[in-house]
Amino acid sequence: MTGTWSGNLNVQGTQALMTWTLTQQTDNSVSGPVLVLLPNGIVLMNGFLTGKLTGSALPYTISVGPGGIPALPACVGQLGGTMTATMATTSTLSGNFAVTSSTCTSPFSNGSLTLTKR
Repeated sequence: MTGTWSGNLNVQGTQALMTWTLTQQTDNSVSGPVLVLLPNGIVLMNGFLTGKLTGSALPYTISVGPGGIPALPACVGQLGGTMTATMATTSTLSGNFAVTSSTCTSPFSNGSLTLTKR
């Protein structure tokens, strides 16, 4: 799982790029920063992912702290879901995500996501 994973994400009708930079520990816990960027380079979200790989399943939580959404600096919250890891010539993580808590009207909605290892 260690490495950089990225894929497109629809945010309020706009294509954005979500990137997870993950490190897997010996106990199969996974963690690392998460970044969501618009095509013009504007940061939509900075967060931090934690999860634990069990077989090919990766249940995860992305925590977003104060300032993590630059357009809404006071907003904090969490996204979460479960990804399925497929390790192959082109490795992917695919699954769903949902806003599990938020102190503001989140720009993110629930949906599906596929990330490819770079």
